[in-house]
Amino acid sequence: MRRINSIKEKQNKQKRNQIIIGIVLVSMVLLSIVGYSFQTSEKTSQKKVEFNGNEFVYNSGYWRTNFQDNSLIFLYNPLETNSTADLSLRVNDYLNKPLYIYSENSDAEVEIYRNLQYFITRVQYACPEGFSCSEEFPIKSCEDNLIIIEEAESSGIKQQNHCIFIQGKEEDLSRLTDEVLYKIFNLK
Repeated sequence: MRRINSIKEKQNKQKRNQIIIGIVLVSMVLLSIVGYSFQTSEKTSQKKVEFNGNEFVYNSGYWRTNFQDNSLIFLYNPLETNSTADLSLRVNDYLNKPLYIYSENSDAEVEIYRNLQYFITRVQYACPEGFSCSEEFPIKSCEDNLIIIEEAESSGIKQQNHCIFIQGKEEDLSRLTDEVLYKIFNLK
């Protein structure tokens, strides 16, 4: 048999349930406000790196900086690269000239084009002298502005006349390419 509750007991029980539900709802609202404020502050505070007087800002997966009114975009900031390469070529050496590329890595190739496109007349695929290429590309020597990006067991960057050789494992080629670009733009 069920116990018979008085009207007063029913009202107390209903009041208690309403207070518990009210506390839960107010807590949820307060927690959502606090969570939203943390989320908003994360969005407004961007990662920034200051290097050699240049500010690099991390945005949408890329590091960006300005160079002569152009936005340069890199996968790695200068602190994440370890460039010991001795390159004498600078952006002025490419100014208003065609750039020839031989590449075995499309990501690294895109990095080159994305950052040098404002300074060169065009990019063209080429086959370096002494290489056997599967496509019918023009054969270019180190007298031309040629960047060669190829996979190799050991990583390295070297320059021979107007050729830059970027060699390394597939996962290292974008980082090595950023190192070369930092040198070309004299950012590092």
